[in-house]
Amino acid sequence: MELFFAEPAEDGTVAFGAVEARHISRVLRHRPGDRVSVTDGTGVEYDVELAAVGPKAVTGRVLGRSESAREPAHRLALAQAVLKGEHLAQACAQATELGIAEFIPLVTERTVGRYGPSRYERLKKVALAALKSSTRTRLPAIEARALTLEELLERRAGFDAFQVDDQSIRVRQDERLVCHRLRRLQRDPRVIGRRPQTGGGQLQRLGPARRQQTAQQDNS
Repeated sequence: MELFFAEPAEDGTVAFGAVEARHISRVLRHRPGDRVSVTDGTGVEYDVELAAVGPKAVTGRVLGRSESAREPAHRLALAQAVLKGEHLAQACAQATELGIAEFIPLVTERTVGRYGPSRYERLKKVALAALKSSTRTRLPAIEARALTLEELLERRAGFDAFQVDDQSIRVRQDERLVCHRLRRLQRDPRVIGRRPQTGGGQLQRLGPARRQQTAQQDNS
């Protein structure tokens, strides 16, 4: 199934962008009268009949519309630490294919990669490509600015539940603020997810001996 992205006008006409027009006319070789599926990224799927097909411009008219049944029943948001290179874009693309509704770049204490306007535009492009390849109809919202952990926790009132991957968190003596925030988060009844395996399910600060033992285990 081919799915195209366009925003129908109020009168029911559809004008495809240059990239979509080239794909429709030169790659798929559609002709006037052919019918294609179109989404505007809001969860709606349109049945569109092509009216004019050219290498630089393609137009059509909407024959019908329906709410897509391929979207998840629950809205999922993913907060991903900013990664270097194309890894962040890959994470956004794969998360879009899996059905997220929001992608939140996150700045952590050890974040090395940077997040600015150019990477924001890059994420929007890869999310759109992932939406079309997975035939989803709702384009995920992407934060234009990376959030800190504290800012993310302040948003928890807007979510029914958090799932925290505690397996990747090791709290050291210089991370007391994060430790405190995570303890508060774990006491929140809306939080679901795994608890650390150490310390009887509670986050603990690791002393020098424990940090050395952990490092040895990682190297083995």
